Amino acid sequence: MQDTILPKLLTRRELAELFGTTENAIAVQHASGTLDLPFYKRGTRVYYSEDDVLAYLERHKVTGSGAGAGPDTGGADSVATAG
Repeated sequence: MQDTILPKLLTRRELAELFGTTENAIAVQHASGTLDLPFYKRGTRVYYSEDDVLAYLERHKVTGSGAGAGPDTGGADSVATAG
């Protein structure tokens, strides 16, 4: 049997804390298709691979300066805080 190293998984709550938003905001963005982050689901629980989260953050990294620099300009892919 081959040894398999499982990825570190984050809960929706942990992801929301990392992104500075709410669990509900993450759920809404997934349901609407605006959060392009793969996830695992077991029953009603949702988990995110730490590697996938890091890749997501890397894809949305802003390297320029000034308003509107980079991909995160408040569009559909931006993680917004609720309330």
